[in-house]
Amino acid sequence: MESFMDVDSGEATSGPYTIHFPGAGKVVSYGATYLDGFNDDCFSEERKENLYYPFSSRPEWEMASFLLSSSLSMQEIDNYLQLELTKQNNLSFKTAQRLHEITDLLPPVPTQTPVVLYYRNTVGVLQDLIKSPLICNSLNFTPLQIFEDSRKLEIELGKCRANFQKERLC
Repeated sequence: MESFMDVDSGEATSGPYTIHFPGAGKVVSYGATYLDGFNDDCFSEERKENLYYPFSSRPEWEMASFLLSSSLSMQEIDNYLQLELTKQNNLSFKTAQRLHEITDLLPPVPTQTPVVLYYRNTVGVLQDLIKSPLICNSLNFTPLQIFEDSRKLEIELGKCRANFQKERLC
């Protein structure tokens, strides 16, 4: 009877040789992804009608984004928002404080730039990585073993068989 560990004892091949262990890793259920959390928040219905909610439009969102990413202080933002030309835009925020309150309503956004991970709660970090829509379809939990060539594989399998025989005799 041939098992998954049996290899062809023919000529040694070069290059990586991989043994897969199907059935060893099993996905029991699927958790919520980042997009599920984004779509389940309390404002998801409003975003179906207005993609830029809680802002009224793309230009208003661009204005808010510019103000928040600038080096202006809150007082300077307030001064800018009090200008007549800015008031004519009829923005939904009239002060820097209100702008920050509106921004706090937005769900957190994952980053696509390279991330440097420092020590954190390991389980929490793994949960966040697994939720990422960037890699959710690339995850594979089936273990595998990779050998440099088939000759090394045969040596390793020979050791496994010898250990198995010793265990059977005990």
